[in-house]
Amino acid sequence: MNLREVEAQSGERRDVPAARLEVYVAGHCLACAEARRMAAAAASRFPGLQVCTVDVDALPSAGQPTGLPEGVVAVPTYLLDGAVVALGNPDPEALFARIAVRFGWTMDQNRGATCPTLT
Repeated sequence: MNLREVEAQSGERRDVPAARLEVYVAGHCLACAEARRMAAAAASRFPGLQVCTVDVDALPSAGQPTGLPEGVVAVPTYLLDGAVVALGNPDPEALFARIAVRFGWTMDQNRGATCPTLT
């Protein structure tokens, strides 16, 4: 049962906590073009997800170890709510499934995540 079905049965709206996906990339990284595409796909697929692509070369403290969150040791790196979920590009469906679980959503293999439209 997904969130919409629960809300329909109970007659009440349940708030879904905000989630944030951060994807760390760099200009010299050959795999980062795919990381940028995957970030855009996640933003499109999950309307309630905050997606931020961070170019480590553009950070004021670039090159200094303290300038990056803990666990960001290579690019691309994916963080979900501040926790590293992938070093390198993960399988897209595995990433989307992990995001769906974070929201408490179900995965429909034919249509992707079944999720509410947040207002």
